Amino acid sequence: MISKIKYVVLIFLWVFVYACSADYDEAYIDSQIVVDGVLFPDEKPVIRLVQLADINDNVQLPVVDAIVSIYSNNQKYNLELSDKNIGEYSYEGTDLQISTGNYYSLEIEYFGNMIFAETIIPYPPENIELELYEYEDSLLVDTVSFINIEWDHSGDAYFYTILHCDSLNPLADNYCYYHINDEFPCYENYQFIDTAGLINENVYTVTVFSMTEEYAMYYYSYEPAGSDFGYSGNVENAYGIFTGLSSTSVVFQYFTDSLSIIGE
Repeated sequence: MISKIKYVVLIFLWVFVYACSADYDEAYIDSQIVVDGVLFPDEKPVIRLVQLADINDNVQLPVVDAIVSIYSNNQKYNLELSDKNIGEYSYEGTDLQISTGNYYSLEIEYFGNMIFAETIIPYPPENIELELYEYEDSLLVDTVSFINIEWDHSGDAYFYTILHCDSLNPLADNYCYYHINDEFPCYENYQFIDTAGLINENVYTVTVFSMTEEYAMYYYSYEPAGSDFGYSGNVENAYGIFTGLSSTSVVFQYFTDSLSIIGE
C-alpha cells in the first residue's frame, strides 16, 4: 500500500515539474530577446543581450544564461559572460580577429531557441581631404565659408561624420561634438561643415564612420523598433543588430582663411 502511495506521489511530482518547466520555457519563448552587437576592427567582439516582456517595454533584464558564438572563416569561437558587465558576452582570446572586409556570423542558443545573424565589416573611409571654400552671399551681403570633406571608399556603405574639438575654450562647446549628419547617414562620400561656429586657430578632429545599411536603418530609424514601419534589425528569431563599424579621423587646425592638417 505504501509503495502504491509513493508511486502516485512520484507521478504527481513528475507531472507538476513537467508543467512548471513547460510554463517556464513558454515564458522565455514569449519574451523578446534584444541583441546589441557592433564589431570594430582590431577590437575584441562584445555582444550584449537583454530580455523584454514586450518589444516596447522599458524594463530590460540582462540575459546571463545564453550560449553565444561567433563564426569566422568556418571557425567557431565561443564567447564568455563578463563578470563585470552583466548581460555582456565577449571573446578574450587572440585568435579571433575582427578585420575589415570579412564576414562574421552570430549564433545564440537560449533555452532551446536559436538566434542567428551575419554581417560584414565595412572598409573605413580613405584619403580624407578637407578644403576651405568661400563665396559671396548676395542676400546676406557677406562672405560665407564652409569646409568641404571628401573621401574614397571601397564597397557599399553609409557614412556618418562627426566634428569634435580639442579645446578648453567655452565658446567652442557647440562644436566640440557636432554631428554633421543631422538626421540620417549619407550614402555620398562628401559632407560640408559650416565654419560659422568654428574658432580661429582652434584644433578640430573630423571622424568619418562607415557602416552597413543595417546599422543605419536600426540606429537612425524614424520609427521605433517593432512598429509597422520600424526596422527591427537583422537578427533572426530576435530583435536587435549584429553589424560592423569602422572609421577614419583627420586632425586639423582651423584658420579663418586656411586649414592646416596636423595628422590622422
